[in-house]
Amino acid sequence: MKNRLLKLVICPECGGDLSAVSYDSVGLLPPANCASASTEIMEGLLTCHKCRRAYPIIGGVPRLLPDDLRPTLWKYHSQFFQSHTDAKAAVFGEHEPDRDKFTKQRQETFSSFSFQRVELTTPDLRFSKDWLALFAKRLRPHEPEYVSGKLGLDAGCGFGQHLYCAGSYGAEMVGLDLSEGVQRAFETTRNNPRIHVVQGDIYRMPFRTGEFDFAMSFGVLHHLPDPRSGFLSLSRAVRPGGDVLIWVYGYKGMRWTYRRSHFRTIRWFTRKQPHSIQYGMCAAIALILEVVLWWPSRILGRFKWTRPMVDRLPAQNNRRQPFAMKVTAVFDRLATPVTHFHDREELMSWFGEAGFGDFNVFSEDRRGWQGVGKKMPQ
Repeated sequence: MKNRLLKLVICPECGGDLSAVSYDSVGLLPPANCASASTEIMEGLLTCHKCRRAYPIIGGVPRLLPDDLRPTLWKYHSQFFQSHTDAKAAVFGEHEPDRDKFTKQRQETFSSFSFQRVELTTPDLRFSKDWLALFAKRLRPHEPEYVSGKLGLDAGCGFGQHLYCAGSYGAEMVGLDLSEGVQRAFETTRNNPRIHVVQGDIYRMPFRTGEFDFAMSFGVLHHLPDPRSGFLSLSRAVRPGGDVLIWVYGYKGMRWTYRRSHFRTIRWFTRKQPHSIQYGMCAAIALILEVVLWWPSRILGRFKWTRPMVDRLPAQNNRRQPFAMKVTAVFDRLATPVTHFHDREELMSWFGEAGFGDFNVFSEDRRGWQGVGKKMPQ
């Protein structure tokens, strides 16, 4: 956790300011406006000035989960709390946390994305040119240079692909994710001092209202139990005059090949299986797709007269990615507990309700919906 981040984060429960203690070198993290802006904590503790709740910093990432989600930290990071008994007492009290406090659906979502982004995802910076090309598509109608010099939020940052891209174009970025995938995002972006990663909940963001110049959420809202509420929370993080950019699944009116890529006929079965079985099924499907789709697409994509045809085929964003990333892409469709499909009218209503005056929703070549809007001054 870099020093600068202290100026941006708050307690997700009461909105109070936070102070930090480092276990790396004992003492308080310097104020966010002091000269030691490069200070970074790998292990430590954040404490709220107002309600006295405590939040651990583990692996360089502040874990700002609300009360009902904080018990997951014990499952994944018991070694940290055994090494720092004062942190265990501050975060959980005297007893081992109750992991049954939050709903079954949220448990499943947290577990699914943590498995996907920790066990399956292996981001490879050799493919960053492909990331940048997809990022440019997601930002339309803006050019990528639009983010330069701005403070941005990536809600549902996954393994940090879009954080990496925005940072490459000169943005200061904060990535937020509920799952243990935040550790992957931290590793992917660690060399950029202007990128920060926070573990937190989109419904109760640990940031001040109106903090960011822009916020983006690509491929995330459709996996939330309540996508509309997630969007409204995202919009509150942006200052008046700032922009929100989203991309979500569509179905009605989309290309036939795109609709087939969601495997809806078998998803009802696969999403209920244990992760080990899900992994085997997704790996098998990814292998089939590699042989019949991605390998031929890579060959045909080399020729200018066949490239336009290839680009219209489903799942072409993955054709040059490592096989592990292809398995992850299949897992995202087959194994996530919640998946919604949206239409343009619904998304337009979200932007209107959130107070955006200049907004539009359009399809990405009939393969999902993009939405972009500018928040009106209050």
